[in-house]
Amino acid sequence: MEENNVGFNIEYERKKKLLKSFIEQLSKLIEEKDFLLNVKKVNIETKYMCSIGKYEMERMNLNFEIRALKKEISLRQSALNRGEVVSEEYIQQVMKEELRVWHEKINAFSKQIKDAEIFMKLPKLSDEESKRFKSLYRKLIKLLHPDIHKCDERDKLLWQRVCEAYKNGDLEELENLMYLVEDKNMDDLLYKQDESIEDKIEKLKNLIFKCLDKIDKIKKMFPFTIEKEISNDQWVKDKIDEIQINIQFLKTYRERLKVVLSEFK
Repeated sequence: MEENNVGFNIEYERKKKLLKSFIEQLSKLIEEKDFLLNVKKVNIETKYMCSIGKYEMERMNLNFEIRALKKEISLRQSALNRGEVVSEEYIQQVMKEELRVWHEKINAFSKQIKDAEIFMKLPKLSDEESKRFKSLYRKLIKLLHPDIHKCDERDKLLWQRVCEAYKNGDLEELENLMYLVEDKNMDDLLYKQDESIEDKIEKLKNLIFKCLDKIDKIKKMFPFTIEKEISNDQWVKDKIDEIQINIQFLKTYRERLKVVLSEFK
């Protein structure tokens, strides 16, 4: 009987060690994923907006203007084809909605550029502070993340604060939150789980695979696809030249459409 208990304890300790290892792996992967989405993505987008954004906005403006001209030409041509008198009131109503959508998108893009310019001027964490920031976040993931532990309401609220602090790069807030949960013990948390240790291991294994898949997909999306290029001055210059050539083409096209539209009036 005693031998059975010893065997059981050895096996249980092995599983507990494996469980802790999976929690460690998952916490690192969650931190990597969140770093990509909340730090690296913002940094790449900021560089893009500050160097290329204003040219993109000019091109966007022209594209919207061209779309509006084509829409009005289409409305007038359709009325003409049906042998109807053009309703100026109806056309103005339709075009007003087109302009509303146009202004909303342009204003949103303009705000992105302004936000990027502000972000570029904000003080950044030092290398030492960044290491501390990452370390604290990983520890808090292990203690509070809902995928790792069954959380009560207090823990859920604390986790929300952790996420907000991470997005804002607020090291001081992470320090404060760590102070609030530093009495938590990982072993105690493991014992409090409703599911068996085997189920927990299987669940974490699946979460690790899912997180790896998410990270892989994120890295293949914009703006990560231009991460190296956006730091290359020649690439940025070539991109601006490409957009400016397109802008000249769009301006010519816009003038042609204005001539076509004038023939309906």
